[in-house]
Amino acid sequence: MDLTAATEKARALAQGLYPHQVEGVAFLLGRERAILADDRGLGKTRQSIVALAAACRSGPYLVVCPASVKLNWKRELQAAGRAEPVHVVGPDAPPAAGFTGWIIVNYDLLKKHVDALKAFACPGFVFDEAHYLKNHRAQRSRYSRALLPEEGPPPIVHVLTGTPLTNRPRDLFPLLQLVRHSFGRSFLAFAKRYCDAHQNDYGHWQTGGASNIEELSVQLQGIMLRRRKDEVLNLPPKQRTWIDTDVPESVRDEINRVAEYLLDEDARNVRGNRNIGMISRARRKLAVAKTPQTIEYVQGAIDQGEKVILFSHSTHATRRMTRAFKDVCVTITGAVPASRRQALVDRFQDRTGTLHCMPETLGHEREHGLERGLNLRPRNLTQSGHGSLLVGCAVDTN
Repeated sequence: MDLTAATEKARALAQGLYPHQVEGVAFLLGRERAILADDRGLGKTRQSIVALAAACRSGPYLVVCPASVKLNWKRELQAAGRAEPVHVVGPDAPPAAGFTGWIIVNYDLLKKHVDALKAFACPGFVFDEAHYLKNHRAQRSRYSRALLPEEGPPPIVHVLTGTPLTNRPRDLFPLLQLVRHSFGRSFLAFAKRYCDAHQNDYGHWQTGGASNIEELSVQLQGIMLRRRKDEVLNLPPKQRTWIDTDVPESVRDEINRVAEYLLDEDARNVRGNRNIGMISRARRKLAVAKTPQTIEYVQGAIDQGEKVILFSHSTHATRRMTRAFKDVCVTITGAVPASRRQALVDRFQDRTGTLHCMPETLGHEREHGLERGLNLRPRNLTQSGHGSLLVGCAVDTN
């Protein structure tokens, strides 16, 4: 589809989209394979859904993403008004033959289900958070490539990432393989030209550098679209996004039991600490269950050089996150003396790609504020949301 036709078609589909998203839809419609590298918070998911559904009138469509955003994809499909059925793989197996809706699977399950998924011969693919594929020799990269058919009509392929990867070009190579770019044919040739590749004293190739970056950026213009938040003028300074997490059935059952008990009139009349204790125990188990997916989500933001503040009511979660990100994490809780807090705040403010663990009632400049659970006092949620919008704060917050 030529640029004019793609733009007109995108405008026809533009209901509910920001102007930059219309531009993104037109870009995706104008090519069979493309990399959309917008910053987080600019709506890559919605752009891909609209463009893929318009380019492929019938499914099935396959979405490959980290486990932490599978349910978010399902929510976004519903919000976009898609009527096709949605099947999430894991813990369920892939759908039966003949399924024509949206199949969502996480990268870690590809090894187990790659043959079953290939059998669907999907006309449209989305690889979300594609920086997870930065090692072209890793299993998840190899199985992602294996999903794409070698014969027959070429499918539509959208590669989504919030990281342009041009600071470390070798991480871009697997994405170029997915979109069948000519640069994705030989890693050594690519590394020699764009990764400052050279052999060390032992004869091993060192490919962690960067060279000819301006040339690479020009060469990618035809297949990669990159917009930063500060380049998009129509966004509000603060956005709230609901991120679903998958927790064990036992935890869901306990939450439901507590909710049913508290909705009972007799339970509401109980005095003392019984109800509070029951709620606290359930919230503690929920916080523990959400921690692995929280770590995965935060790692994705940090990989993109963004600052993240984690607001949490759980001391267990705060300790887990601090251990997981000890090299880039600063933590402020009630146990931290006031005399030490400013130094920790300064460390967070001065570095990109850092995590700040803290209670809901504090805030600083950041690009992502992640609230792991709803505070029992709504005003604390409001305060955590406003905390980043301080005088002199020039970043948008999601």
